[in-house]
Amino acid sequence: MARRRNRKKKKSIDTAKEEKISVEKSTKEKEIALKKEVKKEELSTPKPESLVDKNITKKDSSSSLLNNIVGVIFIVIFIIPLVYFFTKIKPDYEHKIDNLIQKSNIEQKKLKNLEIAKKELEDKLTNEIKKEKASTEILNKKIKRLEETNKKILEKTILSSSKFDEVVKQKEELAQKLKMSEEKLDKLNKKLFFVVKQGVLLEKKLADKEKATKDNNSSK
Repeated sequence: MARRRNRKKKKSIDTAKEEKISVEKSTKEKEIALKKEVKKEELSTPKPESLVDKNITKKDSSSSLLNNIVGVIFIVIFIIPLVYFFTKIKPDYEHKIDNLIQKSNIEQKKLKNLEIAKKELEDKLTNEIKKEKASTEILNKKIKRLEETNKKILEKTILSSSKFDEVVKQKEELAQKLKMSEEKLDKLNKKLFFVVKQGVLLEKKLADKEKATKDNNSSK
């Protein structure tokens, strides 16, 4: 009876151990299966980006936007004005400068031609004045000789009245010619003075015009 009891007791203990082992094994298998399931879900679910990656992406995006803005500003401030300057303003400005230079050259050519014409006229008038002076000197010499002759005739009192009248007439004619020569010389001097005065005024006018052209060019 005691052996039978011991056997039952031992069998009951063994059965309890086996059940415990079976429960532990089942629990362990469930835990393993659960871990595998969780791992599968983790693998199948996309990992969220880290804050660092987000910050880097955001920073790159901001930097790219800033670069684009700077590029646009550079184009608007520098490139477009430069293109406009070299395609529109510079050609127009160069064309205006060329026109001003051409006008200045024309004015200088006119001034040079006027100076040449003025010089030729002055030379011509000077030659005429020289001729008139020479003629006047000749007339003066003739008058002087006649006066000396007349004086001698009067002193010797041997000259007939007709001869004396002829000498007086010649003297009057020479005096008239001398007067006309002096009047002509005076007119020529006045004419020369007028030409010189007009030349000076013309030079001043052209100089003022050239100065105004240069001032206008420098102001542009």
